[in-house]
Amino acid sequence: SLTQKDVKGILALSEKMDAVVIGPGLGAGTATKTAVKNLLAHLKVPTVVDASALLYTNSLPKTCVLTPHRGEFKNLTGDDPTPKNAQKWAKTMHATIVVKGPEDIVADKDELSLNKAGNALMTVGGTGDALSGLIGGLMAQKMHPFDACKLAVKLMGQAGDHLAQKQGSLRAIDLVHAIPALLHKDK
Repeated sequence: SLTQKDVKGILALSEKMDAVVIGPGLGAGTATKTAVKNLLAHLKVPTVVDASALLYTNSLPKTCVLTPHRGEFKNLTGDDPTPKNAQKWAKTMHATIVVKGPEDIVADKDELSLNKAGNALMTVGGTGDALSGLIGGLMAQKMHPFDACKLAVKLMGQAGDHLAQKQGSLRAIDLVHAIPALLHKDK
């Protein structure tokens, strides 16, 4: 959880960072809600908003990625998670949106991409957190948010497909460990 006391320190620390990921593991307590709203209103660095932080998207940083799964997208927008709706809300919210699901949707105001890589074994706790971290890491390297999202969902899907050929179940950490080999595969 976060409190208002945490906000000042996080904002000061964020000034030295290249990107921020907020949401995984936070929960939805009253103090956390207030702190997250305050953080999102004042962060100046590229930010990835995931998990429970998606509930507080009234005011977003200038460069922002939202990573809802299909149900969270419906709760956030009231619309079905279609490519057209994802792009509509990306324009409205001035953000890049990744709608996670059997077919990941990546949308910003100008571009739209669908990712079919991945499989049902990936529907385990922590997979979305790992994806958010990967997007944040790519954005910290100055990658454009849409490109970071597109690459991250592709890599996670490929990692999931690679692991599904070898094992009958997986954990989010298995996906994380598989990604470096995929990055070096073509070299």
